[in-house]
Amino acid sequence: MAKLASLIPSVGNALGIFVVNNITVPYIEPFPKPLKGTPYESMAIINSMLTEKFCCRSLAPVVRRQETYMKKSLIITGIVLTLISCNGCSKKTSNPVEPNNSIGWTEVNNGLPANSGVSTLLASGTNLFAGVGSEVFISTNNGTNWTPINTGLPLNNGVVSLAVSGANLFVSIQYNAVYDTGGVFVSTNNGASWTVADSGLNTIVDAFLVSGTNLFAGGVRGVFLSTNSGKSWNTINSGLPREPFVAAFASSGNNLFVGTQNGIFLSTNNGTNWTAVNTALTWQNYATTLSVSGTNIFAGTCQGKVYISTNNGTTWTAVDSGLTDIWVNAMLVSGMNIFLGSEGYIFQTNNNGISWNAIDSGFFQVSSFAVLRSDLFVGYGNIGGNKNGVWKRPLN
Repeated sequence: MAKLASLIPSVGNALGIFVVNNITVPYIEPFPKPLKGTPYESMAIINSMLTEKFCCRSLAPVVRRQETYMKKSLIITGIVLTLISCNGCSKKTSNPVEPNNSIGWTEVNNGLPANSGVSTLLASGTNLFAGVGSEVFISTNNGTNWTPINTGLPLNNGVVSLAVSGANLFVSIQYNAVYDTGGVFVSTNNGASWTVADSGLNTIVDAFLVSGTNLFAGGVRGVFLSTNSGKSWNTINSGLPREPFVAAFASSGNNLFVGTQNGIFLSTNNGTNWTAVNTALTWQNYATTLSVSGTNIFAGTCQGKVYISTNNGTTWTAVDSGLTDIWVNAMLVSGMNIFLGSEGYIFQTNNNGISWNAIDSGFFQVSSFAVLRSDLFVGYGNIGGNKNGVWKRPLN
């Protein structure tokens, strides 16, 4: 315990309180950078599901990557840590229930591995792609059948996110969440083969954004830009806080937005400089998702809040009537409809968030959405549960 005690900050500066082998201590930060030779070196996340999740700033991106609940306990080389409080956002949810087929949802998992959570979905042309566990799959028939497309990818690692830019398909891979190591691969043939495309990247990519010929990637260490289809990447963090934990992107005209643990930042020059646009937002409102609908920018947070800005982030207004106390995992704009995925619910609004209606209460951990043809697809990320994979229903 001596080494551990020497690393523990004062309670007044802690983001939360743990019990370590029955001794109460503050939450230890930063999580993503274990120190060699310390008890942090062998940190591992317990994967059993619990009914409480917390998103203290240093852990929020890890929650997104795992697409499952953060745990009340961590194991550090035989030392058991149990969360008992958090000064960030700690949310409870009801017990999971299975998707309700009676309102139009259909399971479309033929060819996908059983009991594996979906981390990301992407629609491109007539194809639908899914990141499932450590693999990427393609469906060419609207989800009826799935085929693995992993030649050139390192298996036994987690698929985090997908993006398409022209004829190029990109995938982000997580090697080690604790040490924040990962890679990016590109395919020019719809996933038939993959090659490395991460020179200059030094973080797990939690989110991509394609803007013209520019490809942006975001993660714990900030924002990276590639102007040559992933052959090389440059850091563009001027104005961002150190290790901002980028979780989401959005673009509107010449404006580029990033959602971070420190709120939302705006760049008007392709990421050369960033400015905080956080009026009405606090760090507890860690921006987990961003979406654009017309001239409106929507932000979903880890505290169950959704905000709208009608003036490019100058001000934000909460638009959460009808929402439950949720962690916003995914958001998608399709025409006049905005869909929101959370821990147990899918919500829809067609009036810019003035009111939200639950269109299903059976998805315990929604990780992602996609729209293809006239169907809404949802990736269901309840890792280890009885119902995982991809489901769909008509948009209307």
